[in-house]
Order: sequence, then structure tokens, then C-alpha cells
Amino acid sequence: MTIGCSLAVRLLQAVCLMCGSTSLVANSKDIRSIIIATDSPQYSGRCPVVVRFKAKVRLTRTPMTVHYFWEHAGGEMSPSDTVSLPRGMDPEFEVRDSLAVGASEGQFTITDRLHGSTANDSAMSETAQFTVHCTP
Repeated sequence: MTIGCSLAVRLLQAVCLMCGSTSLVANSKDIRSIIIATDSPQYSGRCPVVVRFKAKVRLTRTPMTVHYFWEHAGGEMSPSDTVSLPRGMDPEFEVRDSLAVGASEGQFTITDRLHGSTANDSAMSETAQFTVHCTP
């Protein structure tokens, strides 16, 4: 199941070479793991560019309702969202986040982390990092 959560600092259309960076959180009571990734860890080229992150949340069982939000660099938080998985459904789902960065020349480091909680548990991913080098 894929849930589209596109939180853009600015809504931009851009081609992005994304980078592979993955992070994992250890076992907990309801949330078995959260793996966060980008397709690649860096981009160099014309800006602005849209950086995309995705997180795979694996639960211990269903049914389960998970509330989640993204934490961006500098502590900025996305609005909270919810996924409810009914009994018998695969206890795994994916959520996505995107951020527009780099209006001018320079290098920027973008981070993203997913926080998830259930009625009995909470967990968060490690921080995924993406470096953007904007060229003229």
C-alpha cells in the first residue's frame, strides 16, 4: 500500500537525480521497523530541485492505526497523517515526502526523518540525508 504524502516547501516541477540512503529503527512493540530512503544521497546541477524521500513502515500485526509526521532539517515538522490497516492486511505500508530546495547557487544538506505512533507505541527512523549542490 502506498500513501502519497507530498509536502513541498515550494511546489516545483523539476527533474531530480535522487540518491540511495537508508535508515532503520529497531524493533518496538507495535512498529517493527521504519526504513527511510532516497534514491541517491546527492544531486549536483541546476536548481531549484525537488528532493524525494520515502519510508517503509513495518508493523508487528494488523489491524493497526499509525499516526505519522515528517521531521525536516531545522526541526520543521509536517502536518500529522494517519494510516489504518485492517485485520488480515499486509502489516507494511509506504509513505512519501518531497521538499523543494536550492533557489540559487550553493550547497545544501537536506534531512528527513519519519515519526510514527500507535495507541501503545512510538518509533522514529534514523535521519536520511541528501546533499544538493546548485550550479549556475
